[in-house]
Formats: sequence, structure tokens, C-alpha cells
Amino acid sequence: MNRAAARWLAAVVALAPAAALAAPGTTLGVEHGRDTLDNDSPDWRSTTVSLAHAGSDGSLNLEWRGVERFGLHDDQWVLGGRSPITENVGLSVEFLGSADPALLPEFGTTFDIDVRLAPALVAHFGGRRADYPEDTATGLVAGLEYYRGAARAAYSLITSRLQSGDSGTAHVLQLDRYYGDGSRIGVLAAVGDEATRTSPAAVVVADVRSLALVGRHWFGVSWGLAYTGSWTEQGDFYTRRGGALGLLFRF
Repeated sequence: MNRAAARWLAAVVALAPAAALAAPGTTLGVEHGRDTLDNDSPDWRSTTVSLAHAGSDGSLNLEWRGVERFGLHDDQWVLGGRSPITENVGLSVEFLGSADPALLPEFGTTFDIDVRLAPALVAHFGGRRADYPEDTATGLVAGLEYYRGAARAAYSLITSRLQSGDSGTAHVLQLDRYYGDGSRIGVLAAVGDEATRTSPAAVVVADVRSLALVGRHWFGVSWGLAYTGSWTEQGDFYTRRGGALGLLFRF
């Protein structure tokens, strides 16, 4: 699983609660990450600059992502947000685009609908599409989230299909604990098949097993840190270990 796929898996499981539990305000973030791969596979490097606003009527975020691998560099812009439809239903959408991409999708979109079934139970379902120069990947997602106090457990079933014919299914489990004023720590585990890029000329559906620690910690009203540490076994292609560290400013 490449970093873009890993980010999507984490984000799609957390779309509804992230919007619902985020502290109100605007946050500027700068993050840098690196993943080391074995089997003589080139490392991934990424830099992200984000601007996110959360309010009582929803959230909006804008990101720039720069990714490097195989001696190539891609720039990607991401626009997303969440808005309530009714008291118990919310809609999250995300659009991304890259000009002349070599690694990332040229265009992509994700949507997620969350439905509160009970005070502590939320169901969500949605889909995604990613248009690479070589192929198009589509997918569907369905899952449940359960809250107990400041803790959350979420499970998602995600399907992936390439226009060229390959398909697969992934299972994602995430456990989170929220504390303080917008701080969070979580553990994510994924197993199954996911559409991913394995070379500059190939996008395939490959077996994946992944573990990740993700979170953000606020030291006060204005300053905080975002962090990720992950391990991924991508079929017979490689094993990837790495992480990311970011600085947050809230105003």
C-alpha cells in the first residue's frame, strides 16, 4: 500500500467522527513523511501543507501534497469537507487532482454518508474513484462506528476494482481515544486487497497487511503536533516502514 492509499484508508474510516469531534476553529498544518522499503524498492517521501476549518455547521479542508519516488515528483491538490444533511445524517466529500501525474491519480473523488443509528452507533457508506494515467480504480465502503465515552471503535469493509479487471476487498479496524481540546491517538489495522502503484508504469490490486499509529497532540490553545508511524507488507513486492511528523497551528 502506498502512502496515498494508507492515508485514504485512515481518512475514510474517520471521516464522520473527525468532523464531529474536531475542536472548532481553523488549523494550519505542515507535515513531512518518509517510508523505507525493502526488496531494493525506492523510498517514498511526502510533504503536506493543509488548512482546515471546523465549525458547528460542518468542516472544510484544503491540502497540497508533494510526493517523491522513483526519482519522480508529483504535486496534488485536495479539497474536501463535511456538512450535516439532517440531525442524524452527514455527507463528506473530497476531490483531488494532479497536473501531469507520474505517481498519484490525475483526478479522484471520495464521498461518505454517515447515519447515526443510536446515540453510540454510527453507520457509514460511500465510494471513491481514482483516475491514473494507466488505469481507473473504483471502490465502495461500508462500516460501523461505536462510541463509549471518549473512545471509538470503527470497522470498514472496502472494495477495490480496476477498469482493467482486477478486484479485491480490504478490512479495516480502527481504535481511537480523544482527549483534551482536540487531541487524539489511534491504532489502525488493515488486511485484504487494495489498488496501489508498484512501479512508475503499473497500478495493481495487491494483497496488503498494515498497522499504523496515528494521532495529534495539542500543547495548548494554538500549537500541536500530528504524527503517524506505520508498517505495511505489500504482497510479495515489499515491506514498508515509516512515518510522518507535522506541526499544527490553530487560530
